[in-house]
Amino acid sequence: MDGGIEAWNGFVATGGPQQGMNLLEGIVSVEDFVRLGMKLEDGTRIFYSEAKSIFSDDASGKIFEMLVNAEKKHRNLLAEAYRHMTGADLGEKDLEKAGGTDIMESGESLKDVLSWMKAEGRTMEEVLDLAMQVETNSLDLYLKIEREIDDKNSKEILRQLISEEKQHLTSLGNLLGSRLKD
Repeated sequence: MDGGIEAWNGFVATGGPQQGMNLLEGIVSVEDFVRLGMKLEDGTRIFYSEAKSIFSDDASGKIFEMLVNAEKKHRNLLAEAYRHMTGADLGEKDLEKAGGTDIMESGESLKDVLSWMKAEGRTMEEVLDLAMQVETNSLDLYLKIEREIDDKNSKEILRQLISEEKQHLTSLGNLLGSRLKD
């Protein structure tokens, strides 16, 4: 984006170093981590799917579709890791232990975010700001988790997710930058 950080006037990350770590309460195994990750990916996928249905111009629709597919890929990657680590597939009962899709990768309530996004007069730029906040908080959380766990396989999965979250930020930043120029 033109002007870099000096031109930024959108959302900023808030909270201290432990922000988002409450999501890890009760996580005692790699399997628990995988279930949580799948839940967060599902919530964020729903957010992007809803954003695509509301803001469907060509450039926005393509970015949101890419992000919907990326969240599906992340979920599949986590399921594959679970299978690799345990020798078993995640069943619906296992996924129910994660508790549904009421939260996004950033730790925000999906219901609250969708309500905010659907408010009358909401602009695409505001939604892109929020999406960048979600991806930034997600990246931050995955970096924190990666530092906290010892399992080599889990660290590798997190590194791949971290790399992809960075790519999402780049795509969203480019779209927001182009929209602000227009």
